[in-house]
Amino acid sequence: MRQSNAVRTTMSKRTINLIIKIAVAILLIGAIYFQIAHNDRVGILWPAFQNGLHPRQLPWLLFAILLMPLNWGFETLKWHALIRRFSALTFWQAYQSVLAGVAVSLFTPNRIGEYGGRVLLVEVGNGWRAVAATLIGSISQLVALLSGGIVGLALFASAYFQWDSYLLWSVTLTGAALSMGLLLIYWHIDLVAHALMKLRPGRYWKIARFNIAKPIKEILTLFQAYEKTELKRALFFAWVRYFTYCFQYWLLLRFFGVEITFVEAWPGIATIFFLQTSVPLPPAISLLARGEIALLVWTAFGVNELSVLAATFGLFILNLCVPALLGGWFIVKTNVLKS
Repeated sequence: MRQSNAVRTTMSKRTINLIIKIAVAILLIGAIYFQIAHNDRVGILWPAFQNGLHPRQLPWLLFAILLMPLNWGFETLKWHALIRRFSALTFWQAYQSVLAGVAVSLFTPNRIGEYGGRVLLVEVGNGWRAVAATLIGSISQLVALLSGGIVGLALFASAYFQWDSYLLWSVTLTGAALSMGLLLIYWHIDLVAHALMKLRPGRYWKIARFNIAKPIKEILTLFQAYEKTELKRALFFAWVRYFTYCFQYWLLLRFFGVEITFVEAWPGIATIFFLQTSVPLPPAISLLARGEIALLVWTAFGVNELSVLAATFGLFILNLCVPALLGGWFIVKTNVLKS
């Protein structure tokens, strides 16, 4: 009888595991298909790609493709530096976890699924610690995005928008204050966690009937444990990754025929990434908005609209769709219920 119950339990777990994997695969493929099939501009981008397949233009694309694994490699180095305190994951295992997070984030609002995706591949018992490390890594990347974006926006607006000096200084100083505030929170995350611990999570932190005090306490305890050297290392990789995908965008612009140097293009690129952070939609659904933001910025340079849309769409495919499909494959190979 006990053996029969054990067999049923095992079969039930396998069924649930399979259902979860199928659901992730369907949602991921559906998100990618939805964006491509429902984008009227995709059809006209193919000629732009064909025009770029010229011996003189092709190296720009090849270089951008080579930077894709490097881009996510820097993200992995950042996350790996934060999880080594509690996890024995190798770099390659951490890399798979990061790509699994990309897969789940592609069909969740504001990439919130990235946390759950990474947890699927970490060791049993380290789930909430992995969430904490991912949150720290996200804050470090946001520091780089906001700081670089404010500088880029200030340079871009002063050169092309002809803003009034009062407006320009107001926007710049407000953005700088937000960036500095976020940096202070990041740099003193232990003090923030210590203050939050005094809120007595066991008494106040509940969602409906579920007491979330234990996981919250586990996350805050890890925040308090991080040393400045670990935070510094993560922030360094965040900046390296930031300039990597900025450089990728410029390479794609060059591939699609936009004759502009990286120094000239960077303020516009930084402005685009800065504005995109305010779009609270899944990356797949927000691609249309990303294209509109890119058009708004590059119009000031007199750049061809087709080239801008092609570069924006190309970056989406290269840095999100391809890694997400790889991450989906890693999830399919994983026993999800063990995480």
